[in-house]
Parts: sequence; structure tokens; C-alpha cells
Amino acid sequence: MEWYDVLRPREAVAAGLIGLAVAWACFHFATSQGGVFPGYSLLQTKNLGMALMLLGFAIPYWLTRHLLRRR
Repeated sequence: MEWYDVLRPREAVAAGLIGLAVAWACFHFATSQGGVFPGYSLLQTKNLGMALMLLGFAIPYWLTRHLLRRR
């Protein structure tokens, strides 16, 4: 198996990229408005934001891939 075989089918990659874009836009807007997670410093908030953005890609990708596999 090659590394690029992991990123198939294309629909799942597209769903993941859309999820990533939405998560990035929401987090960017929240931080630009001064919103941070309560009790966390700005650096910790950015680290949490990065984790949320990665999940913003992984969750839609996995769900779409799983649904396409079941068809």
C-alpha cells in the first residue's frame, strides 16, 4: 500500500478539506475577536485550535469514507 492510497476516495478528501476550512474559519474568527478558551493562555488556545482543526479534517474525512465504503 502506498501513502496516497490512504487519501482515497476523493469525496472523503473533499469532505475533510471542507471541514478543515470551516474549522479554521470559525477558530480564526473566534481568536480575532479575542475569544480564547477560559483558563488557557493564548499559546495553549492556539494548540487546542490546531487540534480542533485537525479534527475538523479527520472527522468529516472518516465519516465520508465510512459511508462510501458501506455503499
